[in-house]
Amino acid sequence: YHLTQKRIPYIFTPHDSYSPESLKKKWFLKKILLYSTEKYILRHAHAIQAITSIGNKHIKSYSNQQTKLVHNFIFDQEESTLKMYANPEKQVCFIGRFDIYQKGIDLLLEAFSQFLGKTNQEISLKLIGPSKQNELIQVNKIIKKKNLRIDNDVFILGFLENSLKYQNLSASYVYMQLSRYEGFSYSVVEALSCGKPVIISHYIPIHNYIEKYEAGFVVHNIEEASQALEKIFQLSPDAYYQMCANARRCYLENFHPDIILPLLLEMYQSVFYSLQEK
Repeated sequence: YHLTQKRIPYIFTPHDSYSPESLKKKWFLKKILLYSTEKYILRHAHAIQAITSIGNKHIKSYSNQQTKLVHNFIFDQEESTLKMYANPEKQVCFIGRFDIYQKGIDLLLEAFSQFLGKTNQEISLKLIGPSKQNELIQVNKIIKKKNLRIDNDVFILGFLENSLKYQNLSASYVYMQLSRYEGFSYSVVEALSCGKPVIISHYIPIHNYIEKYEAGFVVHNIEEASQALEKIFQLSPDAYYQMCANARRCYLENFHPDIILPLLLEMYQSVFYSLQEK
């Protein structure tokens, strides 16, 4: 509102705000915000940036303005990428806020529990990310309910600084995230940047890249997620490292700064020049 009143141009990026799955949570409050504040922001924005093609479709449900599709990017972690073909440990990694509903942590733990029941390998799951006290209590309850052992089957590492986060990610065999909705999913792209195969839900908007590059598996339910874990850990070394290379290539060709920054610059320049013409 203040930017509009002072005639200061701005670019608006709604992220996952308008996805049907997102709106299910606190739907009444979100609907009020959407039809009041959000529509005002959309109407007065000089440009609207969609960060995924799916997000772009959701935006168009609420705005007739032209949008520009430009993905987010992840800086290359050189230390981590050097280790991407090192001998990974038999562990699965998840990175993200401990928002059980959005991030699908309950689905992840159920799929991992089913997988452990079908394998004789000793494989662990590492959960990395910030959490509120009530979220941590709920995650611990789910772990116990699924007969998983804390600090044996599942390790809750909590928030880690980037160096430790990437160290754990690089040491993992596969990255797994079964979100019910996402705007983009930095963590999935971080895994790709480290050359890690990923298992993700079809609700993660960049799932089409995973399928196109054969950089892992896109799943629709808990059973498919459990089966995907089986497939990953049964791959021959050559097949596994090919999938690692696919993941790395997917990152380099779509989410590296060298790819995205020129597109961002072009978007900002187009806004600037259009204002100059007026």
